[in-house]
Amino acid sequence: MQKTVPEAAFRLKSSPENFDLWPFHFELLFTVTVGHRLSMHLTTRDLDTKPFEITSALHSYIAVSDITKTQVKGLDGTRYYDKVKGLKAVCT
Repeated sequence: MQKTVPEAAFRLKSSPENFDLWPFHFELLFTVTVGHRLSMHLTTRDLDTKPFEITSALHSYIAVSDITKTQVKGLDGTRYYDKVKGLKAVCT
């Protein structure tokens, strides 16, 4: 028996109400899958007669009760930029 994984999908289509903000015909599909891992996918479809360029990014904001007790594991040797401290560093 296969396990079912909770998934939610959200769709946004161009409409007269949003055409003033984005003057192209489009469809966005945002899918979230919650299981052993959290998975997020964003698909953009150009439904217009003229091509358009778009960039997108997905950011996860996870509430924690005590940030001082929060850990991220498995990134040893990864370079990063600490925006709060304003410096480049390497995970150890």
